[in-house]
Amino acid sequence: MGRALARVPTWAWLTAIVAGSAAVRAWLARDLVAPFIVVDEIVWSEIARGIDIFALKPSKHLTENEIAAAAAVKRADFNAQEQPKVTWPAVPVVARAYIDQLTRSKALADERVAALNAALDRAAKGSADKAQLQSLASEVERSAASASGRDAERMKSLAETLRGIAG
Repeated sequence: MGRALARVPTWAWLTAIVAGSAAVRAWLARDLVAPFIVVDEIVWSEIARGIDIFALKPSKHLTENEIAAAAAVKRADFNAQEQPKVTWPAVPVVARAYIDQLTRSKALADERVAALNAALDRAAKGSADKAQLQSLASEVERSAASASGRDAERMKSLAETLRGIAG
């Protein structure tokens, strides 16, 4: 008998094993509605469609402007392994996000914040005063020279964004 089994080709053994396995799985799954769809396959297909349920909410640590600025960045493709450099568009909501961060760290005076917000309100309505935006950008940049760390970086980025909005 051992010699007879040894003469059976390998492909025949593999076919018998796969067919037997499929038959056993079909018999075990006879009462299931969708026997060959595993729960994690459904979860991953839903995640691929979008994770809208995880939308960020404003809090004392994250403002609505910061959330909107993050949503302003659009990429055609994304691969986390590439670690792409994010380039923020020069739009009022990005400038407001920088202002919110600088306000939270108390790096900007209230008068400057009011002037920046007023200029950005006009820019958002399409009636930007380019000279005023350039002037505010210069003031913020001068303040960045005396600031340190993240505040200095954010002030420089704010000035650059204001110049981009001014055109």
